[in-house]
Amino acid sequence: MNRETFTTSRELEFFSQSELTTQIGYQPYHWAIALLKELIDNALDACEIVDQAPIVNVEVTQDFFSVSDNGPGLPESVLKASLDYSVRVSDKQNYVSPSRGQQGNALKTLWAAPLVLDGEKGSVTVATAAYGYRVELKIDRIAQAVSHELIPIGDRQDEGTLFKIHSPKMSQQLEGSDSYRLMVGFALLNPHAHFTVNGQDFQLAPLKTFKKWRPDFPTSPHWYDLEALTKLASGLLANSRNEGRSPLTIRQFAGLFDGLKRPGKQKLIGEAMEPAATTLEDLANGNGMDDAKMFDLLSLMKEATTPIKPAKLGILGRNFISDFLTASQCQMEGFKYKAVTIDDPASPCIIEAAIAFKSDPGLRTFWGLNFSPIPKSLPPDISDYLQDENVLIDYDDPIVLVIHITMPKFGFTDRGKSTLSLLWDVKDRIEECLKVVAKDWAKLKRKKRRSEQATLRELKTTSTVKQLKPKQVAFKVMEQAYMAASNNNSLPASARQIFYQIRPLILEHCSELWTYESFSRWLTEFLGKFPEIAGNWNVTYDPRGKFYEPHTGRIVDLGTKGVRKYINDWKIGAGHYNRFKFALFIEKEGFGDLFDAVNLGNRYDIAIFSTKGFSTRASRELVDSLSEDGVTILCAHDFDCSGINIYGTIVRDSPCYTYRNPPNVIDIGLRLPDIQEMRLESEPVPYSKTPLPTLEENGCSQAEIDFLFSHKTKPYSGDRVELNAMPSNVLIDWLERKFAQYGVTKFIPNESVLVESYLDKSRRQLLDKFKRERIEHLIEEETQRIASLDIPVPDKLAIAVQDQLKAKPLIPWDVAVDAVAEQFLENHQEDLAG
Repeated sequence: MNRETFTTSRELEFFSQSELTTQIGYQPYHWAIALLKELIDNALDACEIVDQAPIVNVEVTQDFFSVSDNGPGLPESVLKASLDYSVRVSDKQNYVSPSRGQQGNALKTLWAAPLVLDGEKGSVTVATAAYGYRVELKIDRIAQAVSHELIPIGDRQDEGTLFKIHSPKMSQQLEGSDSYRLMVGFALLNPHAHFTVNGQDFQLAPLKTFKKWRPDFPTSPHWYDLEALTKLASGLLANSRNEGRSPLTIRQFAGLFDGLKRPGKQKLIGEAMEPAATTLEDLANGNGMDDAKMFDLLSLMKEATTPIKPAKLGILGRNFISDFLTASQCQMEGFKYKAVTIDDPASPCIIEAAIAFKSDPGLRTFWGLNFSPIPKSLPPDISDYLQDENVLIDYDDPIVLVIHITMPKFGFTDRGKSTLSLLWDVKDRIEECLKVVAKDWAKLKRKKRRSEQATLRELKTTSTVKQLKPKQVAFKVMEQAYMAASNNNSLPASARQIFYQIRPLILEHCSELWTYESFSRWLTEFLGKFPEIAGNWNVTYDPRGKFYEPHTGRIVDLGTKGVRKYINDWKIGAGHYNRFKFALFIEKEGFGDLFDAVNLGNRYDIAIFSTKGFSTRASRELVDSLSEDGVTILCAHDFDCSGINIYGTIVRDSPCYTYRNPPNVIDIGLRLPDIQEMRLESEPVPYSKTPLPTLEENGCSQAEIDFLFSHKTKPYSGDRVELNAMPSNVLIDWLERKFAQYGVTKFIPNESVLVESYLDKSRRQLLDKFKRERIEHLIEEETQRIASLDIPVPDKLAIAVQDQLKAKPLIPWDVAVDAVAEQFLENHQEDLAG
């Protein structure tokens, strides 16, 4: 085969999910948060450049989200230049300064994101006092071309710039707690600014005296190395060449830097470089800049200036952070604050950290760089310190943690500049801050741990035989305990009865603490491992969850006894026969009232059951029997390690149960595509050990593993999304989409069952009618007459029943047959009358 060579346009780098994810630095379900942050960053910078107290308004609706400010307005030339995807456009790209926006390509990703998510076209409205446009992008993937159209609109702003992103999918991403936390973060890190979201005020503790390094302040030569200065000079020279204007002189170039504004100092720099170089063009060497000349220039500028002190970069301060957290309803009795500075000429730095307590559990972290909050979780460089013996902050602690770092330049490990890489001296100072602010908390944690350990020691016995573990002893005496509980295997014995028999036997040989839940797992494992001993044991387990039949009102406790009785009932014609062919196994209980409110089971003729977590032996027996009879089980679970494993355990054999029939189970999620499609909110989750083997065993994709297990070094952590993250209407809509996907419809039995039911109901209706009209002694005679009647059956009985179910989706098929029979008999009453 002759292979052709393909050429791919670099313009398309911004127009695929994978590439745009790289550019933005966030997964697609967090694009709206990332771009909202960039737009607010740009709005704040624009206001500060003209020394205007920033006012930023955010609006979020079902169809769009928007950001507006009171700055000078985005120049139309910048807007148009940003639509050229063959070049990068940024006023921050080559400068080193403590600025907010780190992406450098925010507008390009802003135009592209709605198009990539919505699939057909992207639309963004931009308006200032000078112009108004609706920017629409389309992509031709075969031609590998992106086209845009600037459609003039009449809308104008009194001041500043309005960006309105028309994308329902992106708007949905901003409905959860992440966007709220982002806005709180902006208010916390910008005391001089005023923020509103849909009219809600986020200015909790305004501070008019606040000062920081503004975006228009000159950069310092001490912040540059040779590579950075060469990059800046090259960019300025390239612009002058492209625009046909004279290059900057050495003196003009020096005037861009802090400490070199005075003409006298600029003259000294220029004279020191002359006559070898008088303009930037003279610093060029062929297609690049002359390293020796650039090094001389950098050295001269550094010698002529004083390094910037960290305090000039700006600081939030103890009082403001305290006032802000107080206004946020934090408990301030344990409030701690620490600030440290790094007086490095090349990279001055201020690090601030604070903690306060709150009433509800769960760590809430606000962290940011250069007065801009970061929507992502703390990077490993910082989160690792939380587990230090002198910090001891866990994900479930009732703490608000604030960390803010200000410095001229940061290192990042990704193109979207969202994954931070810190210098060691900065990391050391962060650790120092955390140890100070968490000192009292860590002391409480250590005291609690010592108390718990002392309690355990007191509870343990002083027996000299301590070598065996409880599980080892349990396996040695399991048969003895079962025989005692079951009267030598002549009667059933519950797991709890066996537990009470085995407990004193284990305590004779082992003092280590253990629980009934642990024993129940050991017993299950024993039954699976030793069939030659326990193959004929009659062990029952306590119910864990319930099984709900549609229409009948029957509720089955999901214990061994209840499930086995239910299965046995099928043999005598009861149970699920001719009632349902689908069952929903949902990981969590607690949705019963919601399902009842929408009549989920009756509308879809679907059974519903749950086991309060992991599948049990009883639930597997039920799944086995349902599968044997052709029932399909749809498994719904959280998108986390436990939820994934719940599906895994219900579809494969285990030490406690071996399936007789292949389990007819379908995993309907939650899985990563569901999370991305619905833009569900995730939450961090710590792991005591790596979950990788479990995730791989259960067939997770690499993308799912990276989501669930993002921090792959100790302390292990990742993200998860629970079913409870969906509002009630979203959960029901999602389930109904899954039902449609897997063919869940109203159940109608086969033709013979329909006809038999129809004839039975027709005879009953005729008899009921006769009873209402005749005297008692004639009823028996009429009963016999009706039983002998040759009642005609409609030609299309199943279709008639189906029509009834469409009109009344809450009724079962046999009630529909009743209605069909009633109508048919009414039309033929003369033929059937006695």
